[in-house]
Amino acid sequence: MHQQRHFALCLGLCFGLGSLLGCKETTHGSEYDDSIPAARKSAKAEFYADGPAEIQQTSDFYFQVWNQTFTPHFDDLPKTAVLPKEKQAMTGSYYPQSDHGTNKVMVGGQSALQKYDSAFNNGTNRASAWEEANHTSNVSWAGHCNGVAAASQRHPREPRKSVVRGNVTFAPQDIKALLAEVYMNADFQFLGGSRGCVTPQSQILRPDQRSDLTVMDNCQGMNPGTLHAAVANWIGRMQHPIIIDVYSGDEVWNHPVISYNVLSSDYVTAQQAAKAVAGRSDYAFNPTAVKFVKVHTAIVSIDSSGSEVLGQQILYTSDLNYILELNGSGDIIGGEWTGTSIKDHPNFLWVAFEPLPANGNSQLGNPNLDVAKVTSLWADSVDDPNNPPPDFSRPVVPNSWGQFAGFSAIFDGFNTGAAFAGKPLQLRVTRGANMAGPGVELTLALNGSPLTVVTSTGNENFTIPVTAGTGLNRFEFTWKKNGAVVYDEFLRFRVSR
Repeated sequence: MHQQRHFALCLGLCFGLGSLLGCKETTHGSEYDDSIPAARKSAKAEFYADGPAEIQQTSDFYFQVWNQTFTPHFDDLPKTAVLPKEKQAMTGSYYPQSDHGTNKVMVGGQSALQKYDSAFNNGTNRASAWEEANHTSNVSWAGHCNGVAAASQRHPREPRKSVVRGNVTFAPQDIKALLAEVYMNADFQFLGGSRGCVTPQSQILRPDQRSDLTVMDNCQGMNPGTLHAAVANWIGRMQHPIIIDVYSGDEVWNHPVISYNVLSSDYVTAQQAAKAVAGRSDYAFNPTAVKFVKVHTAIVSIDSSGSEVLGQQILYTSDLNYILELNGSGDIIGGEWTGTSIKDHPNFLWVAFEPLPANGNSQLGNPNLDVAKVTSLWADSVDDPNNPPPDFSRPVVPNSWGQFAGFSAIFDGFNTGAAFAGKPLQLRVTRGANMAGPGVELTLALNGSPLTVVTSTGNENFTIPVTAGTGLNRFEFTWKKNGAVVYDEFLRFRVSR
């Protein structure tokens, strides 16, 4: 089936137990699809998608996490940002599968997993044997980089002192290895790009070689528009680390991002953009784009090491050149890589949540480790009372949006706090039994301005037309019964263009 490309962050499309696995591509048994195309462009130049359902999915996750609207407007996005030091990830080994993985002996004559077996598995070799059977290979770059990246995002404070459990001493290096192993099972949110391509960089097509110039080749990884907007929103606006696969070919190298800097950004003509992308005179890659920005950006991430290190921060810089495609409002709707970045750019982008229980899948983490025991080792090593650390958890799907003790609200047919501009909007209010009967009055305000007053003579429900601006909005509900305030509640919601 032909599939046009759209500039999609895929926030909400791809999540769950996954296979960003250990510096290699793989498949897994998740019910979720994690092999979406690199990018597709909408023929209608809507906000990241072809229809309202995808529009809602691409931005609701960000809204759920931060209670802020994800913005695609280029001129509103920060041009540079550096994470605070306390949020910057630590460098660690990616525990190569060619060198015993996390079962490598580092300190004290036993591996971290052998020590764990002694302390927590009654002296058996369950954890260490599982690692040798499942996480060893002769592929030099295969390892645990996704676990290292996820652990570093969520536990940026590096273990600094040894911790004793029973008669077993866990050195800081051991604790880092155990964290990397349990975070092989991290829940995650995929933010864009492609994980399904195993084409070497040398075989990635140039934009002008594609059979349909408007359809990005799956092996081109992340659309630069996706990357630019995601990095600027997550790191620039919210100061929260995200993780990128820095390699666009058949290998996977997951790195936590700590900063970015737009070195230059110049508005150019369509002809100048076409020349930069493919030496053409006409811009045929996105017929809906009306503005173009030529961008040079440096993204700095934390590299991993072949062996464990302490007290170091090994930096990796992705030097990227690309054209951003904008609509008439100045919103990013896509982009094209230029120069050497066509074949050398990040492949996908994600954020990690807490580890999920291991299920024995050899592509994931060790089922013989207990997450609480491992994170307790980390907490004691850094003298941190927060266990687990105060990183965000996956937001609950907002089916409870608009649900209160005495009434509920549905906006534009959704319970998600999201709506779409360009069509009439309806707010439906359904009241509970305690709000039935005469003498009930509802005062509704929108963004601080009175919207309507509804009085009741019975138990009828209300449907109210609403005109709201794009971005973040706020409903305020004040219910009175016989003149006394019963409920004074509010709801935030987002309207996307």
